[in-house]
Amino acid sequence: MALRYVRLTLAALLGIAVLVGQDFRATVTGQITDPSGGGVSNAKVTMENLQTNKSFSQTTSDEGNYTIPFFIPGNYKVTVEAPGFQTTVRPTVEVHTNDKLTVSIQLQLGQTQTTVEVTAAPPLLDNASATRGDTIENLRVTELPLNGRNPFTLTNLSPGVVFAGNPQFTRPFDNGDNVNFSINGGLRQTNSWLLDGVPDDAVTDTDAQRTRGNQNIAYIPTVDATQEFKVVTNFYDAQYGRTGGGVMNVTTKSGANDFHGTAYEFLRRYQLDANSIQNNGSARPRYGVDPVTKENLGGHKLDQYGTQITGPLWIPKLYDGKNKTFFSFGVENYVETAPSPILTSVPSAAERKGDFAKAGVNIYDPFSTAPNPNPSTNANYIRTQFPGNVIPASQLSPVGSAIINAYPAPNTGSPDAVTNNFIASPNVSSDHFRNWIGRVDQNFGERERMFFRYAHNRRNQIDNGANGFTGAGRDAQDPWCVSTTMR
Repeated sequence: MALRYVRLTLAALLGIAVLVGQDFRATVTGQITDPSGGGVSNAKVTMENLQTNKSFSQTTSDEGNYTIPFFIPGNYKVTVEAPGFQTTVRPTVEVHTNDKLTVSIQLQLGQTQTTVEVTAAPPLLDNASATRGDTIENLRVTELPLNGRNPFTLTNLSPGVVFAGNPQFTRPFDNGDNVNFSINGGLRQTNSWLLDGVPDDAVTDTDAQRTRGNQNIAYIPTVDATQEFKVVTNFYDAQYGRTGGGVMNVTTKSGANDFHGTAYEFLRRYQLDANSIQNNGSARPRYGVDPVTKENLGGHKLDQYGTQITGPLWIPKLYDGKNKTFFSFGVENYVETAPSPILTSVPSAAERKGDFAKAGVNIYDPFSTAPNPNPSTNANYIRTQFPGNVIPASQLSPVGSAIINAYPAPNTGSPDAVTNNFIASPNVSSDHFRNWIGRVDQNFGERERMFFRYAHNRRNQIDNGANGFTGAGRDAQDPWCVSTTMR
């Protein structure tokens, strides 16, 4: 029993180590030097988040070196103070997802009360890590046009990345095609996804024998809830693994001291769409037409709308979370409908009673099966056709009758028509996808910070398919599908 507890403890510690190893936060390192280039010891280096006023400080070593970890992406102000030197300020240092930046500052002799602002500083380089990649920063995430409002389609902007999926399926719930990226010539669907440093992968089977699987993605945040993401194309850092391609490290948006909110609506209407090449070639309009009345049944309609709110947690007269407690909440809805009226066939009234005289297919009595007296002519066994191709009522199967009567009744053509006797109109297919994501960040002190994130999405899809028969289970495409993902 004691050995079992030891094993469980080791497993838990290894799990914590994995979670700590993969991170979205950045690290800033550097050296503080005097005018001669020598290191300045005991200098105080302070980095202040310009959005939350949260400060992080550290004292330099004997050689003037410092390292401050765990920065969330954002803009920071760097202040360096040391006795006998002027206070030096670098007003803006932009930190991105999982950066390993080097910020070295040279101090000038003078009084601490004198402040020197560094404005002409060299560009920051990530020379503390061999990992290479590209950061899709917030400006590009929020401002570039996105069909389907899926932020990960911007992965194509990174050098060495090629999208190998179907561009028609890049909506935020098309998890299969959304991961079809080949990075530096690697296999598609072998990349790894991280959401705030936590694995966001979902392994899916690719064949019935389950001999291999694809690396899929479990959850896609909304565009407005995505701060930025880093596409790691060459990784030599031990924190990455479990991938045959690249790594997408995504950071969700956190709140700040100021309230910010966005509301949006993206819409499509068939009146504004160009007609398809297929419709133009066959002189068909861009909307659905009733096969009999030729009535306009409408066309494709899409609404994608939502909101995102960030700021400090503030409850009047109860709690003021400025500088310590921040929230971010977003919700998005995707609603799409399209009519597809068709003329198809269902069992006729006579066939529902066993009369297949006009079916064009001979119906044989299974109970008349007997050896073929002349097997060389055809089969070894023969059967007798029902007289008039009509199955007697006594031989009708209750199960078969229930199945044939589950089809809708004919609604067009002559009473004895066995083909083109049913109009499915307007035969509307609909898709409704909802996505919620919330995050709370809490600063307990300079070295104690915590955040909590909850995400939930749900898709309701009703697709009547090619035959137009409504109801669950009546189409080979499984017309009713509900999927839920929680993280």
